[in-house]
Amino acid sequence: ILKLFKKDVDIHTQFSTRITQPITQEMFDALTSIAFNAGWESKHPKKGYKMPIQYIVELINKKKYKSAQQKILTTATTSAGKNLEGLVSRRKDEAEKFGKGGLKLPVKV
Repeated sequence: ILKLFKKDVDIHTQFSTRITQPITQEMFDALTSIAFNAGWESKHPKKGYKMPIQYIVELINKKKYKSAQQKILTTATTSAGKNLEGLVSRRKDEAEKFGKGGLKLPVKV
């Protein structure tokens, strides 16, 4: 079971190889939760479609940490076109976790 879990974690944390700016452990944990729950793939069968994690990574790479945190709140909160309270709550928790560790460097919004 642990071997399978490690393999799954390795797959779902591939987004981290695309991050070029520093992040905290809390940010990584929040991003991993999003990747597990909303998708992580860099290529989607639908041409031009970006997975939610890609938008957040792009903001981080521009040092727009607060914008990345805000993006988490509005990412992947619907299913079949309907806003789901459970997903809204999950994204809120992830956004809070993302901002908890604090990053000791100038932050642009």
